[in-house]
Amino acid sequence: MKRSLLALAAASALLLTGCASDSNTAGKTGFVERILAGPLTYADIDDALLTVDDLPAGWSVDPDGSDDGDDSKTSSDSPECDLLVAAMEADDDSGATPVGEGEATFRKSKRGPFLLQSITSFEGNEAKKSVKAFRTAFETCDSFTETGDDGTKVTFKVSPMAFPSLGDDTVALRLSARSAGIRVVAPLIVVRVDQNLMLLASAGIKKRLPAEDLETVARTAVTKIKAAN
Repeated sequence: MKRSLLALAAASALLLTGCASDSNTAGKTGFVERILAGPLTYADIDDALLTVDDLPAGWSVDPDGSDDGDDSKTSSDSPECDLLVAAMEADDDSGATPVGEGEATFRKSKRGPFLLQSITSFEGNEAKKSVKAFRTAFETCDSFTETGDDGTKVTFKVSPMAFPSLGDDTVALRLSARSAGIRVVAPLIVVRVDQNLMLLASAGIKKRLPAEDLETVARTAVTKIKAAN
């Protein structure tokens, strides 16, 4: 992926240095086993990704969303946090090769809130294993530190988040950080639909994507993935 989910949250937090329902227990949402459909191809994913028309009024495509120039570094005191960060950065070193992948990035204004969606498809049970590993990692990771390319450090706290169970399996967590006296909150949702993984994240400095809108967008995104399959 050209831009990681972690970078989305970090970008919002690092900006601070220039500034004076129907729910389940978070992270333990249920899933239904069934015969898997085939994984999405790159072309399928292009059709499945969210567009501006799928979002609430006022959103636009983020022109900086596909920037490869993010030189930020992440540190933690536990292997579990390293695994969590790798998952959020779509930096999978398991050896599994995606059959398809793609992403879409949006913003409400130059200072957010921001929204990032990524879809990755695998053959076999790699998507299942990835969700399981992600859940285990986030449940054992309390915090990690992101260092921007200018040396600014922001520590993110990781906590569970209540969210409906979508697709075949759902994991929801919340990243939070404080800098310059302002709190940044970045919800992150991972949903498995058949052999496809969707990651959906939102972040903002003062203005945030309302929880009800995030749920609506997530439901729309899952519906589009199912339709593309």
